[in-house]
Amino acid sequence: MGPVIDRLPCDPTPRLLDLGCGTGSVVSQALSGRPAVAVGLDIHPVLLQQVRQRSLRGVQGNFD
Repeated sequence: MGPVIDRLPCDPTPRLLDLGCGTGSVVSQALSGRPAVAVGLDIHPVLLQQVRQRSLRGVQGNFD
C-alpha cells in the first residue's frame, strides 16, 4: 500500500480514511513515516483500542 500513498496528490498533509480499519495495521504500515492524517472507522471498540495504541485516530461507528 506504500506505493499507493506515494501517488497521492502533493497535498502537504494527505488525509486518509480507513473504513473497517480493524487494528489499524494496514494504515500504520502504509504511512510508515510519511506525513499524513489518518482516521480509522470500525464498529468494534476492542479493535479501536489497538488503533489508538498505534497513535492513530480511531472512531467507532457503523453505516446504519
